[in-house]
Amino acid sequence: MLHTLQTFSPVTELKTRARLLLNALRAESPTVMQNSARIARQQGWPVPQEWSLHHALNLVACEAGFSQWEHARQTLEGSAPAPQDMGTFWYDKQAHGYTNHWFANYADARQQLDLHPDSYLLPYKNQFFVAELPCVEQLGLGQHPALWQAISHDLVAGYGSAAWQTLCALRFKATRRDTSALKN
Repeated sequence: MLHTLQTFSPVTELKTRARLLLNALRAESPTVMQNSARIARQQGWPVPQEWSLHHALNLVACEAGFSQWEHARQTLEGSAPAPQDMGTFWYDKQAHGYTNHWFANYADARQQLDLHPDSYLLPYKNQFFVAELPCVEQLGLGQHPALWQAISHDLVAGYGSAAWQTLCALRFKATRRDTSALKN
């Protein structure tokens, strides 16, 4: 699985999603148009008369849990300055049913992980949470224990590493939506 990382780029994945979205927007797919307009309004962006790749990049970045394209690009390249808002990429409604331990600072989250080394430390915006395996599996990240071992079960400490990139690929796979809906 680490080998597939070498060919996977989270930024390229978002660019691909943006091109697919732009094609659907230009085809005026009603569902896609409504969803895109809803996201734009939620972000306080004007809804354009004509959608561009710039708009689509911002939309897919928001769908992935970032505030806009540049935030996603910087974070997913592994080059975000610390401390950086890591967005909600690693957490979404799939994890709502689990009891996770939440922390405002990394040191406290790391201490919790040290007490429970079979848990997983993940970022959420400027916060951190420590989750158990069922939650991580629900997020599409639990199938490859060797990846987690490579980063000591800590996505923050492993930020930008090969294992982190592969976990990004798994997370994107778990959030990939059915593209047939884009054709309607």
